[in-house]
Amino acid sequence: MTFSTLSYCIKKRACVILRLPYGITVLQHSMYTGQHSAVYYKKEMDMKKVTYCLILLALTVLVSCGPKGTTKESRSGVFEVARSSKCGDFREGLALVTVGDRLGYIDKTGKIIINPQFEDAWDFHEGLAKVEIGGKLGYVDKTGKIIINPQFDASGDFHEGMAWVKIDNRYGYISKTGKIIINPQFDASGDFYEGMAWAKIGSTYGYISKTGKVIINPQFENTWDFHDGLSMVQSGGKRGYIDKTGKVIINPQFENSGNFHEDLAWVKIAGKCGYISRTGKIMINPQFDAAGDFREGLAMVEIGGKRGYIDKTGKVIINPQFDDAWDFHEGLAWVKTGGKYGYLSKTGKIAINPQFDSCSNFHEGLAWVKISGKWGYIDKNGKYVRNPAD
Repeated sequence: MTFSTLSYCIKKRACVILRLPYGITVLQHSMYTGQHSAVYYKKEMDMKKVTYCLILLALTVLVSCGPKGTTKESRSGVFEVARSSKCGDFREGLALVTVGDRLGYIDKTGKIIINPQFEDAWDFHEGLAKVEIGGKLGYVDKTGKIIINPQFDASGDFHEGMAWVKIDNRYGYISKTGKIIINPQFDASGDFYEGMAWAKIGSTYGYISKTGKVIINPQFENTWDFHDGLSMVQSGGKRGYIDKTGKVIINPQFENSGNFHEDLAWVKIAGKCGYISRTGKIMINPQFDAAGDFREGLAMVEIGGKRGYIDKTGKVIINPQFDDAWDFHEGLAWVKTGGKYGYLSKTGKIAINPQFDSCSNFHEGLAWVKISGKWGYIDKNGKYVRNPAD
């Protein structure tokens, strides 16, 4: 997701400052409230960093503007993260499943396609999934065949044919055959989006091309991925936006902000969230306690501790009434009411009654749910396609 997020989880990888995609969280799915989906990045950590994270967590929950507790997007090599969920979202037809203390993959019928055998595993991206064997990371295909031998201390998912890897405490990139394309040389680096990836050299961040050439010189305190030609950057403690030449399009001025989705981005000004256009013009005045990205024409907002949804004019379409809520995916959004999670349609009608202890966004027509300590998958009618199991 585009919200900056500080999360932490307990396993052998315990703490992280994360910039996560939608539906990704830690500590039994806790991105900002204690639930939802799996963490997809693996980084390093030590107890000093864990302590540092916990301090930041306490501070962040008090000052964040995105959904409860959000702060910062993930950095390769910053902190190491592990998943605490028993299952994952469907990506490219397969989803993670945990049996005992090992992870494998199932198809949409619930059939195990890749036997649980990995110490840790992540979603499929571009036909390959990152897995951990013997404390090292490598990649498998959809049959479970090892394509790139486990050898990395940290690595990313494949994006645009390349994945970042950590070798000898430096970050570079490999191809889908495992060939090193960009020699490890950076202090940290990110995924490729729109032909560019952020990279850290020394204490500042810039951007590189797929050949490893520096396109935008390291100069920022923080950077994010490019979306629709613009990337969020941080300078002087404020956030703004640049284009792919490095030209500042919207001057750093916001306390917090998100990436552009459907031509609007949420920003935080004087403690309230509103929305700007790609030119920096305020389109929806800052008035919300929290705000989300526009997805499928609607965005989640929080007013007075309750969440609802607005359209692109700022008109409230679904009144704030939920204790928790998230963006729409495939026509449905999860919401929390009465201590349980269910799903909402874009008309505001409850599509699947709140009954779950935890749940995820819909991906490829299915969502995972947790009920009475067990995990399963449902379709958009709320029907189980894989019954809850330990």
